[in-house]
Amino acid sequence: MDCNVNFEGILVWLQRHAFAEEVLVPDLRERRIRKIANDFGLSITEVERVKVIFDGFDADKTGSIDESEFKQILGSLWKVEDLDDISGNSLQRFFREIDTDGSGTATFEEFIVWFFKNFQL
Repeated sequence: MDCNVNFEGILVWLQRHAFAEEVLVPDLRERRIRKIANDFGLSITEVERVKVIFDGFDADKTGSIDESEFKQILGSLWKVEDLDDISGNSLQRFFREIDTDGSGTATFEEFIVWFFKNFQL
């Protein structure tokens, strides 16, 4: 077994392992936030703020929102006192827009794209 270690070998190892995001950011939630920010060209702060909104309305904590949870988000964002004032047609149109894969629920990634298309922080 060759035990010779040279400086270049150590640098290569450090570059591959010591500075990997998994080492620098061990929290999976934080890594996900960073990835979303990077993927969509947003700041980490912007993504975190929208995540708080999203998580606050994800009543069943599934990590996605259904149409009824989305209606509550719309009511909050539009400052609607009575959710019945949101027409079914508007709700369905917006939910189809947000649910890009047609799954019947919207992930945070789907939501954040829709959010920044329609709202500013």
